[in-house]
Amino acid sequence: MSFLHFIRAQYKTLPMTLGPADCQERTFIVTGANSGLGYECAKHLARLGSSRVILGVRSREKGEAAKKAIETDTGCDTNILQVWEVDLGSYESVAAFAQRAGEELHRIDGIIENAGTAETSWVEKEGNETTMTVNLFSTLLMALLMLPHLHKSAKQFGIVPQLVIIGSGLAFQAKPIWETLDIGNIFEDLRDRKNYPLSKLLLTFAYFEFARRAAFSRTGVTITMVNPGACKTNLPRHLNSIVRLQVGVVLSLIGRSAEIGSRTLLHGLTVGEEAHGRYLSECEISEEWQVRVWEDVSATLEKACPGCLDVMSNE
Repeated sequence: MSFLHFIRAQYKTLPMTLGPADCQERTFIVTGANSGLGYECAKHLARLGSSRVILGVRSREKGEAAKKAIETDTGCDTNILQVWEVDLGSYESVAAFAQRAGEELHRIDGIIENAGTAETSWVEKEGNETTMTVNLFSTLLMALLMLPHLHKSAKQFGIVPQLVIIGSGLAFQAKPIWETLDIGNIFEDLRDRKNYPLSKLLLTFAYFEFARRAAFSRTGVTITMVNPGACKTNLPRHLNSIVRLQVGVVLSLIGRSAEIGSRTLLHGLTVGEEAHGRYLSECEISEEWQVRVWEDVSATLEKACPGCLDVMSNE
């Protein structure tokens, strides 16, 4: 994506694709729900009449504060929002959260895996650097452990549950880092690197393979990855002061509000089988780059060897 394209995308008017009919009598889970994009998602889901919204948070105190604020702002019933603790820095915590969901929620219509982190200091959790553990390993662990519950809801209620994984446009800035890694020993070769973009790049690679293996035809669950764009949230809070200042300046100039960014995540709850395994951006199924690359490559190949594309014909 060119810088000019990125700027245009940042200022694009994003629709609210989710409506009351998509929420009423339905149950949703949002992780990282006490602030930023997750908070705004939960707020919209409550406002639109969801039966139950689970706020997955690391801090119960902050989760309860978010719950109270949403109830005040939306006027929703006090039994709609529930605060559940989950720490993506701990596999045990993720597993306990998924187990609780299976035991206590008779129906799950969608989960937005919004929780994430960006770190500059080197701290290990579960044997890997924290950013990798949270953004990559635990995000996929949550997806794997929640998938059977979503599949069960699909069969029992005849619905199409959504599993929404949050990506980032910054993933594609990690290519220079990726090219220097020891591919045979990726996770032992990360010290002193910019791990947030790389964590999102690795998550993107893993996501496409995960969605391919968890085919919609087998699970009945739509799995998508959403790019929310650059948003004004507290994600940079753990970065060092210099980097945090740089990010803050950029976001002050071109950053989307958390509410606008949340619309991209909520869009992931409205799509069906056609979006499974796809990359969503600007509240659309993103095809621009794959189509443009294919058109350019195929034109070159057709010129080099006329007729070579005939094998792609349906006839």
